[in-house]
Amino acid sequence: MLIDKVLGVFAPHHCRGCGQAGGGLCSDCFSVITDSPYSKCIICETLVTGNNLCATCRLKSPFLRVFVVGERAGTLKRLVDDFKFNSERGQVKVIIGLLDTVVPDLPSDTIVVPIPTIAPHIRQRGFGHTELIARLFARKRGLKYDGRLLTRITNSVQHGLTACERRKQAAETFAVNKRRVIPREILLIDDIYTTGATVIAAAKLLREAGVKTVNLAIIARQEKKS
Repeated sequence: MLIDKVLGVFAPHHCRGCGQAGGGLCSDCFSVITDSPYSKCIICETLVTGNNLCATCRLKSPFLRVFVVGERAGTLKRLVDDFKFNSERGQVKVIIGLLDTVVPDLPSDTIVVPIPTIAPHIRQRGFGHTELIARLFARKRGLKYDGRLLTRITNSVQHGLTACERRKQAAETFAVNKRRVIPREILLIDDIYTTGATVIAAAKLLREAGVKTVNLAIIARQEKKS
């Protein structure tokens, strides 16, 4: 029925892991994800212990620390994809809960900043998905949120591009709003990390604008193709 479809957007009927009736993720499937933390460097995918950056990549990365919920596969993939591509806004509560388990306590003056969603996708989905995650996560942690510090100056998409093309495009995608107060430390939030071109370009711009520390939080890391 139409009413069921509408309600499903805001209150998904079944767990995306086991199919059990209820919310977007039952407690058991939630634990399966959180009990198996992502233990690779987000850039080169070598095994690491903590912060998701190896010693080599940390030297050339604009991030101090990186926090990742998990691999974009199985239950986590279904959860994130339903939220991002199927406009199931109700999944955001589960996503915030997962993010809360991997991001440690941050300084109280940390500002939470999203990677901006392109305008056509906001019109299509009815909301900015990264903005919603960042805003609600900031609220949960009692941190300030700034959705206008980082702005998009193009509406280009990266789907189907090579890694080289993604890097070139990302470098021309963002601008820092100099009318905003430049914070000392931020937590940059994005949903899916593929090549990293988008978040790395954004972080470099923020550092150039005067941000001293950029930490990164990612929901799902897309596995590199062999």
